[in-house]
Amino acid sequence: MRREVPLPTPRTFLLGLLFLLGSAWAGVHFLYPFLAVEERFFPNETEADIICVEGWAHDEVIEKAVSALQEGVASRIAVTGGPVQSREQLLGFESYAELGAHRLEERGISPERIVVSVPGPAERRRTLHDILELQRTLESAGLEPKRIQVFSGDVHTRRTGMLYSRIFGPEVEVRSCSVAPETYDPARWWSTSEGLKTVVMEGISWGYEALCPARS
Repeated sequence: MRREVPLPTPRTFLLGLLFLLGSAWAGVHFLYPFLAVEERFFPNETEADIICVEGWAHDEVIEKAVSALQEGVASRIAVTGGPVQSREQLLGFESYAELGAHRLEERGISPERIVVSVPGPAERRRTLHDILELQRTLESAGLEPKRIQVFSGDVHTRRTGMLYSRIFGPEVEVRSCSVAPETYDPARWWSTSEGLKTVVMEGISWGYEALCPARS
């Protein structure tokens, strides 16, 4: 029995190929800037009520957050992060929030200015889990920020800022500031395995969080 198999015309094939090439070009040139957003509050202009940073962030993120605090961007800094891995346990810390607070104090920030938010363990959506716990911690301390400055590592920034905005709601202005990675060149992220893995996976994670409920 003869069966007819539909095949694309040369024109359709060419258009499909051009679409794929165009999508790849756009992804290479625009994905990193989209994910590594950089939005700042500034002292003596529009200041934040609190700076937020993840306790596991690399040193450049911590130092940028400390510099912003010392410049007067905000009067307090909050640090988040759940249970640590075995390497950090050897240093005597049970959570990344506590480790992050220690790193801030090492850089001259007084404990009175640090809000430590320690969430329980989470098997999935850990960033969301950390932000929900931070919201509870701030409420318990009687703090109701209207402007939040988030510092995060490179392509993780867009997703983090989106989750802060969704959890704290439209009445709170959230600005997210990216800090460049240590392990690859952002201008050529696709040329290394580390950059390719990090940017593509974070792009997928951002899409997943954008489609999921804010609280689940």
